[in-house]
Amino acid sequence: MFNRKLRSEALNRLEQEKKIFVLQVSTTRNKEQSLYKKKLEVIENLNDFIGKINLLKDKPKSIEENLYQVNFILKNSNFQQENMNYDLESLLSLPLFDIGGFTGIFTEMMSSNINREVAESAFKEIERLKSEIQELKKIDSNIDFNYEELSNQFSIFLEIVTYKINLTGKSHWSELSVSEMEYIGTAINLASTIVKLLNKEVV
Repeated sequence: MFNRKLRSEALNRLEQEKKIFVLQVSTTRNKEQSLYKKKLEVIENLNDFIGKINLLKDKPKSIEENLYQVNFILKNSNFQQENMNYDLESLLSLPLFDIGGFTGIFTEMMSSNINREVAESAFKEIERLKSEIQELKKIDSNIDFNYEELSNQFSIFLEIVTYKINLTGKSHWSELSVSEMEYIGTAINLASTIVKLLNKEVV
């Protein structure tokens, strides 16, 4: 009787833990997708900026070199979406003994032993899922930190290229104001930091 009660309690707790795990996987995947979308937005704006600056003639050598480095990293990096490769079916399947329908065949002692084995297997699975959940939470923290860091740098970059630099009708470096030249240098330095953040692994 005791082992049957223990089995029932263990299986109930296991089902609850499975639900928590599925929710955690969904949370992590949503965060992952948000970060990926942010990266795509950042890449689009960096490419647009680089393309416009490249059109300016007679740029200083330092600007040319720094812009080339940023563009090289951007073009030769693989900013694909992270893939956690979680197979929920295999993770949530547990080969437990099923004693339903065999009550009349097994002796009380055998049933008691099977109940105990089922309970032990369930508790082991619960601990495994708890461990998986903790790992996913660590990934969540990394994603959150990366997203915030990338967003902050990108926000500053976007502020500069949108409001501090006006390239309309300009085709030569000499047509820029001194402040615009300085802001372009600052924007390129920010872009250099941003492409490193884009390459930063979170999983």
